Amino acid sequence: MKKTFAQGCLILWLLALWVTAAGAVPTITKRLIGQEDFDAGPATSTSTVPTSTGGTMSVHKIPRYWDTNAFGDNLTLHGNDLIVKGPWVDVRIDGAVGDGVTGDAVNISSAIDNAYGKMLLWPAGTYILDSAINKTFTGDQVWVATGPVTIKYTGADTYYAMAFGLAGNNFTMRGPFTLDANSIAGCSMRVDNNEPTMATASKVYMEDVTAINGYSDTIGRYGIGLYFYGAFSELTLDRVGARNITRAATNNTSDDASIGIGVEAKSATSYAAKVLIRDPVIDNVTSEIDVGHANYYNMDCINAGAPSATTYGGTTAPATLRVEGGRFTNCSGRSIKSQFPHNVVDGPTFIHDANGKRIMDGGVEVDFQYGSGVLTNWNAIYDPLSGGGSPWHPNTSTVVNASSRDQATGEGAFVVSNGIITNNVPVSTDNISRVVQVYLPSATAVQQSVNVNNNVMLGEGGVDWFIQSGENNLANVTAVGNYVRNLNYSFFYCYNCVDNTNLFFSGNSLYGATKNLVSTGVNPKGYYGTGNTGFTDVGFLERSTAQASVSDNTAITHYTGSTPKGVICTTTVANEFCSVTDIGDTTFILWIKKHDGTAGTAQTIYWKAFK
Repeated sequence: MKKTFAQGCLILWLLALWVTAAGAVPTITKRLIGQEDFDAGPATSTSTVPTSTGGTMSVHKIPRYWDTNAFGDNLTLHGNDLIVKGPWVDVRIDGAVGDGVTGDAVNISSAIDNAYGKMLLWPAGTYILDSAINKTFTGDQVWVATGPVTIKYTGADTYYAMAFGLAGNNFTMRGPFTLDANSIAGCSMRVDNNEPTMATASKVYMEDVTAINGYSDTIGRYGIGLYFYGAFSELTLDRVGARNITRAATNNTSDDASIGIGVEAKSATSYAAKVLIRDPVIDNVTSEIDVGHANYYNMDCINAGAPSATTYGGTTAPATLRVEGGRFTNCSGRSIKSQFPHNVVDGPTFIHDANGKRIMDGGVEVDFQYGSGVLTNWNAIYDPLSGGGSPWHPNTSTVVNASSRDQATGEGAFVVSNGIITNNVPVSTDNISRVVQVYLPSATAVQQSVNVNNNVMLGEGGVDWFIQSGENNLANVTAVGNYVRNLNYSFFYCYNCVDNTNLFFSGNSLYGATKNLVSTGVNPKGYYGTGNTGFTDVGFLERSTAQASVSDNTAITHYTGSTPKGVICTTTVANEFCSVTDIGDTTFILWIKKHDGTAGTAQTIYWKAFK
C-alpha cells in the first residue's frame, strides 16, 4: 500500500521517539532502506533527521513503497543499523555477523530461507562460510549488497562453496559481491535449473559479482568461478568476473577443466536460450599442468555450451550468446569458447602479459565451434614473458577460430572485423601462427561466408599466415582493408582446398618483406585481388582446379566472370599432353593428344585460368 509523505514523516518521528525512549541517541550509520522500483536499484541518498533530544540520525531517503506490516514487531535494531523486516530481510537477522572471523554459514542459510519473495540485504563485510551451502529454492531470490561484500569459504574440501537449485524460480544478485572459494572449493557458486524443458526455465541476473580462487585437486571436478547449468530463458551477467581459477596437475583427464564463467546445457530441451555477458573481467584461468602435457583440455575464461548438431542429441537449439566489452587477461587456453549456434562478441580486450603463458595446445582468444560467430571492435595485446620467452603454446597459436563442426546445412557465417593486435613479441622469439583460422573437421561441414575486414597488426611481432583454412567446403571468403606486419608465409593459405569458391581480397596492406597474397597451394574456383599492396600476386583473377574424366575436345566452364588472359593445363597420364583453344567469357576448349596426334586418354586435368 502507498503511504503519503505525511505518513512517512510520522514514521520517522516515531522512530526518533523510539530512539529517545531507549535512553541513547545512537548515530544510525546505515539505512532505513525502502524497496524502490527494482530497476532503479536500492536507495542510496541519505538525509539527516533531528531527534527530540537535539541529536540527529542519518537515514536513507524515504522509499516510495511500504509493506503494511513493515513496522511494529518487525522493527529491530542490530548495533547501530536499523533493520526493517517485511519486504526486506537483512542477512544478519538470524545471527550472521560478517566480521571476517565468525562462521556464518548456518545463519546465512537460515536468512536465505526467510527471504523468498523479498529482498535479502547484505551489509558490507566479510561473511565466513565455515561449511558449504546447498539449497533448492522454493521461490524467487533477490540479493542486494549495500556495500562491498565478501563471502569466503573456509570449510572442508568440496566442489561447490554454494550451490543453488532454482527449480524454475528466478535469482538476482546485485553487488558488489566477491565470492572467494579460498583455494579450497572448486567452484564459488553453482546455479542450477535442472528442469527437463524450457517451459520452466529461470531468469538469472547478476551484477558486480566476482568469483575468485577456485581450485580443484580432485579428478572430475572443475576449477571454476561461476557455473550455470540447465534451463534459463535469460541469463544476464553484468560486470561479472572471475580471477585465479586453476586445478592441480593431477587433474588432467577429459573430465577436468579450469573455467572462469561456465554455461552448460542439460539437454536439447534444457539450455540457456539468451546469454548476455556485459563487461566481464576475467584474469588468470589456468592449470598446474605442464605446458608439454598431452592432456591439456579446457582452460577457458568463458566456456558456453548449447545444443548443436553433434551434442545433446543432435538437435540445434535457438540459443544466442552475446559478450559485450570486457577484459580477458592470461587465459591459458581460450578466452571465449562457445558451442552456441549464434554468437556475437563485441568490444573485448585480450591480454597476455609477462605472466601470460598459454598452456593449452589449440588455445585461442575466441573459438566459435558451432554455427555462426561475429567478433568485432576487439583488441589483443601480447607481450613476451618474463625473461623474453614466447607467451604462445609451442605447437600453435591462433587468435580467432571458427569450426562449424558438422553443420551440413550451411549455417556457418563468420565475421572478424575492426580488430587491433598489438604484438610486442619479437619475430626472433616466436610468431603468431595465424590471426584467423577456419577449421572444417569433416566432409559435411560447411562454412558459407567468411568476412575478415579492417583488422590491424601493430608492434614488432610477426604472423605466419593472416587467414588459414582447410577442407573443401569453404565459400565466399572476403578480406578487405587489413594491415599486416612481418608476414612469414602468405596472407591466405588453405590446405586440401579443391572446390572453394569466391575468394575476394581488396585493399590489404603488408609491411615488411614481400609475400604472396594467396599461397601457391590454393586451388579456388574464383579468386580476385585488387588494390592490395606489399604482395607478389596482386591484381589477378584466377581459377584453378583438378577436373576429372576430361576427354579430348571438351568444353570447360572456367567461372572467372570474363574472358581470361590465358589458361594453362597439365595432364596426369604419361606421354600425353594438353592444349587450350577458343577461350571465351564462360568456356574454353581443352584438347588431349598423344605424340602421334591421336586423341588422348580421358583423365584428370589440372588447369588454371587467369587474368
